Amino acid sequence: MASTIRAFPKEKSLIKDEQESVLFNTVPYFLAKALAEIPVSAGLSCLFSGLVYPLAGLNPSISKFLRFMGITSLCSVASQSVGMLVGSVSPSADVALALFPPMVILQIIFDGKNIANANAPKALRFLPNLSIIRW
Repeated sequence: MASTIRAFPKEKSLIKDEQESVLFNTVPYFLAKALAEIPVSAGLSCLFSGLVYPLAGLNPSISKFLRFMGITSLCSVASQSVGMLVGSVSPSADVALALFPPMVILQIIFDGKNIANANAPKALRFLPNLSIIRW
């Protein structure tokens, strides 16, 4: 998430210039960027899975390993999407990086393991539904 947060604000000025020149729109840019980053993200997730799965002594079944690899790959893609969201709404890379720690801490706190949803303040009860860590 952090690498995407740092990269996107730098690209924002280029995107605005190209959109003003009517070279492309937001949706094609987002889809192209997401599709271009999926192989790299999935490759690194597969490398992570291949190293961590046997070291953690998890079930040696191939189907369980493939499920683990798929889940880590999807988590990586979801994290990059959240990083792109934070980077796109932030005016600069510094602001985006400042928003990163509180956002992750809130997701950890409200993932359902630390604070039960019933014990959370009413104004914050929607946070567990938005947490990547929970899902």
